[in-house]
Amino acid sequence: MRKVRVVFHKGKDSLIGRLIIGWTWVLAALPLQWDRLKYNYSHVEVWFPDERGRFEDNSGHPVGRWFSSTTRGGSKGVRMADADEVLKHPERWDYIEIDIKQADYDTMITWSEVLAGEAARYDYRGIFGFILPFNVQDRERWYCSEICAFLLWNVGVLKLLHTRISPRRLAMVLVSKVLCGKIF
Repeated sequence: MRKVRVVFHKGKDSLIGRLIIGWTWVLAALPLQWDRLKYNYSHVEVWFPDERGRFEDNSGHPVGRWFSSTTRGGSKGVRMADADEVLKHPERWDYIEIDIKQADYDTMITWSEVLAGEAARYDYRGIFGFILPFNVQDRERWYCSEICAFLLWNVGVLKLLHTRISPRRLAMVLVSKVLCGKIF
C-alpha cells in the first residue's frame, strides 16, 4: 500500500479564497445540511510522497510532489510542483491521507504526469458554472477540485465523478465516504 494526501487550502488569506469559501458555503447551505458547512476550503491538491514514501524529510521540510490545476505562482493550469514550492505556510492547509494499492498509485502518478505534461489550461468557464444554473465546463481545461476528483475517481477512491465539485464538496465526500470523518 502507498499513501497519498489530498491537501485543502483554507483560503482565508486572500480575497479570491474568501469569495470561493463564501460562495460554496451558500451552495452547501441550500439543502440546509449544516454538516456540509465546516469544510471551508478554497483550493485542493494531491500530494505524492517522495520515492521513500515520506511527506517530510528528516528535518521536517516537505518533500514529494503536488498535483493540481492553479493560476497561482505563475501557473496557468495543470502542473506538478515540488512540495516545498507549494507548502510555504503549513498552517493554511489541512489534509486527508489515503492508503491506495501500488498499482493505483502508479496509475495516479502516470495520469498526473500526462495531464501536467499536456499543460492543460485552467478552466475559468468551469468556475463560472458554480454561479450559473447550468454546467459550462470546458472538457479540455481543469480547475483544482475537478482534476483532483478525476484523479481519485480514476483509481476508484471516488465511486462517482461529480460534474461540478468544489474543494468544500470534495473534502465532504472524502471524509464521509473514504475516511469516516477524519481530517488532519
